[in-house]
Amino acid sequence: MNPGFSNDPTRGVSAGCTIGLNVIAAGTLLGTPSLWYDPCAFSKPAAGTYGNLGRNTITGPPLYNLDFSADKGFKLTEALNLQFRAEIFNLLNEAHFYAPGFNVFSGSAGVITRPISNPDGRLVQFGLKLAF
Repeated sequence: MNPGFSNDPTRGVSAGCTIGLNVIAAGTLLGTPSLWYDPCAFSKPAAGTYGNLGRNTITGPPLYNLDFSADKGFKLTEALNLQFRAEIFNLLNEAHFYAPGFNVFSGSAGVITRPISNPDGRLVQFGLKLAF
């Protein structure tokens, strides 16, 4: 890790640099799918030496999900029951992403290329069950 950079290169804005043919402008917001971490914070260590980067310095995007289910039972007769059920998957309609490109010295450093989550977003389903 270059001197003067934060130990959390996924927050704040980029310092700006050029990596190969890829130019990263100073002030580019970090923590977005287009630039998850600041590749400008890293450089190759001298030959025959280890770097100073700590464990878990770069973490990927968070993955959390909230599903919801509710049901109501109705007793139609002594031997006949009806159940109505509603289920909502991905209730908050959050997008989930794969980890960004971790090869700092390539053109895809810090870029998230595709989502994990269902492209349909929130899914809702209803059901009826008749028990006799």
